[in-house]
Amino acid sequence: MPTKRARCESPAAVCSERPRPGKDSAGDSDSDSNCGSDHDNNGNPDAPECLPARCALLQPLTEAALEALNRSTPAEADCAPESALSMSASATSTSADDLETRRKLMAYHIHVDTGANMPAKLQAHIDTHITKERRPEDTVSPHAHAAKVREDSAIHSLEPALMAGLHGDDEASFPGVAADFKCRLSRALLPPGSVEVRRAYGALAQPEADCSYGYATRYRTAAPSSPVFTSQQETKLHAAGLDISSLQLFPFLTAQWKRPSGTEGIHHAQTQSARDGAAIVNLLHRLHGPNAALADTCHFSCATDGEQVQFFVHWRAAELDGDAPVAVHYMKWLDSLSMRKPADMRKARNVIKNIAAYAVGPRLAAIGAAIDACAIPQQKRHAPTESDAAPTAVPAGIPADAPAGLFPSPRSSVSSRPTRRQKT
Repeated sequence: MPTKRARCESPAAVCSERPRPGKDSAGDSDSDSNCGSDHDNNGNPDAPECLPARCALLQPLTEAALEALNRSTPAEADCAPESALSMSASATSTSADDLETRRKLMAYHIHVDTGANMPAKLQAHIDTHITKERRPEDTVSPHAHAAKVREDSAIHSLEPALMAGLHGDDEASFPGVAADFKCRLSRALLPPGSVEVRRAYGALAQPEADCSYGYATRYRTAAPSSPVFTSQQETKLHAAGLDISSLQLFPFLTAQWKRPSGTEGIHHAQTQSARDGAAIVNLLHRLHGPNAALADTCHFSCATDGEQVQFFVHWRAAELDGDAPVAVHYMKWLDSLSMRKPADMRKARNVIKNIAAYAVGPRLAAIGAAIDACAIPQQKRHAPTESDAAPTAVPAGIPADAPAGLFPSPRSSVSSRPTRRQKT
């Protein structure tokens, strides 16, 4: 039974390449994609040049290289004063925008690290599987000159080392996983909000993860003999609208990247991660049903600005807003680690590998069982209504012998013509 909640005050081979510096994703994004406010976005040769991302990987990924890179990083006093003034001038407005965005997310029942207590079963899952110690690695991701490059260049420089093993393109990768960049999730996976909330705040922006790590589809898998799901399972997911893209299924980790000196910092990355996490948690609830275990429906994300990486866990709870049952989405901080410290980077890699190891083990088994237990919906997929997001709601037309999971919903617009995203 929903609990009474106090009112708050306060993704084919064509896509398997790493993102290239300077290559923007289709459609507008609310993430920072420029080198800085002083740069000419029209290719003006007189504009300051970004440091090439490849410079960050000239040295081996060793502890000695990390220390050398840290010593060679220019001091803040060496930066152009005009650039510093420009960053300072935008800091207040960016912070105000982020606060307003969090207020809007809260109206849609998405709470960004508000201090909510984590359910005991979820805490036990994290302690047992996510934060346990693993064999330490000999190499770590260096702190590249992330403050001097574009956001996509920073991703290109740091992401391969930080997320090693999650790309599915080498023997060292976890089996059956795949990475997708600029992964756009359907707005239909977001909480719909009440009529009053939509009128007062407008619709939420489309969630788009800078990097997403999930299970490779049969189309994406390089070796036909090693797909994660069977052809029949993927057919069921397609019929139900749960295949968010043709490349990746059920992401288990998403990431948002920013620059330390950009106008959109780590705080903005957190709000973007909140939308990503809420959408994926809802996707998992549509598969498993309203009574699924927290370990099967939670999601993990990280936000980084090249200086630090923060880890979060996302989950959903059935609660009451007044007398109305609502699905409340929570995002809770797990850890913050410095990308300059080798010990911290080993700890970050430990968490990432634990998340992936559980994802290709118990999580994948639970997803496969849920798919096998569900019948293929016979009716056409429809756009969800507000009742679809209610904790116990089951859309009309589901076969009587089908479990509560596998709710029909529209597929992501990743293969359709991109639309302009709202800034929220």
